[in-house]
Amino acid sequence: MWLQFIELNQFRNYKSLKLELGDARQIALVGFNAQGKSNFLESLYLLAFASSFRTASLTEIVQWGSTIATVEGNFGYKHNVPLSLKFGIYKNGKRQAIVNQEHQKRLSNYIGHIKLVCFTPKDLMMLTGQPSDRRQFIDLLLTQSYPRYYSLLQNYQRLIKQRNALLKNLKKRTGSQLAQELDELDSWDAQISQLGAQIIKRRQVVLTDLSRLLHGTHASVSLMAEKIELIYRSNLGEDISQMGLSDLEQSLAKQLKAKKTSDILHGHTSVGPHRDDLSFVLNGHELKFFGSQGQIRTVALALKIAEMKYLSDLFNEPPILLLDDVFSELDIKRQQALIEHIQQPGIQTFLTTTHLEGPVQRFFNQGSKILHVSGGSIFQ
Repeated sequence: MWLQFIELNQFRNYKSLKLELGDARQIALVGFNAQGKSNFLESLYLLAFASSFRTASLTEIVQWGSTIATVEGNFGYKHNVPLSLKFGIYKNGKRQAIVNQEHQKRLSNYIGHIKLVCFTPKDLMMLTGQPSDRRQFIDLLLTQSYPRYYSLLQNYQRLIKQRNALLKNLKKRTGSQLAQELDELDSWDAQISQLGAQIIKRRQVVLTDLSRLLHGTHASVSLMAEKIELIYRSNLGEDISQMGLSDLEQSLAKQLKAKKTSDILHGHTSVGPHRDDLSFVLNGHELKFFGSQGQIRTVALALKIAEMKYLSDLFNEPPILLLDDVFSELDIKRQQALIEHIQQPGIQTFLTTTHLEGPVQRFFNQGSKILHVSGGSIFQ
């Protein structure tokens, strides 16, 4: 799929922008820092996921003095199925989501129409950062590949929030009220076990496929015979690699029961997929503890390429690729490795950079669209 037309209104430093791209596949956004290059990529990300890769507070994107920021895009598909998306965020936090001119009451009916991979300098450190960063990575991939996953995750997170509120209240309860709310806690735990098991199983399945692809992409990027493993780390206290859905549900229910007293004491839920993690193991050693800077960057690059391949294989069409100033973080060898993979037919790539040089310049000189960005304006 590819973006053919985009319109921004009151979006960060873009007061009004209309941009026709037609069938362009390689688009370079060139300009000095703080001119709007990353803002443009953020608008595409917002269209895809109704969220930002830069901030958790979407109201930040609304221009000062405006009530709403909107992004609208028209997309083409290999099978000539047109798609129009529009997303808006009001200054008061309300959202507007439209698919083919139809308003969507639920974000679960909006998210997932666009398949997109975003690669930023922050992703280079995702492997060694917080577990929440790695959970977000796999959850975002699942949101694109499994239609029900977003709703599943939202419902699970809502239950965890309600359980945590109940845990805090239980510390203050006595007598019959305590007994009543303990029964309520058991009810929450049954639902959490059911939804949590589904999340874990979905993550395991997609990570198995992604790990297989990562073996190949890492070998092509590193040019070395190294063994890379992608492992799901559950906090259920036992090996879950061969567990079915029913066994996972029973295991999670068992752990919730075992941790109940501790959870009441601390006021939060200590077990479940919201506390799980991913590990990247290179030649038998955990990358975040023993990996060099070069090894970490190589695996991060290989992971993004594997993500692209996963979505391409699943939907028989490549995703849109956003590269936000990542070439400046890669050496020549890794730049060339990335370019070799994004030269695949049909991939639409958006790249931001302060200047084109080296392998990047040679790639974007071959019939590409080079756009210059300055002060919230884009021109050729």
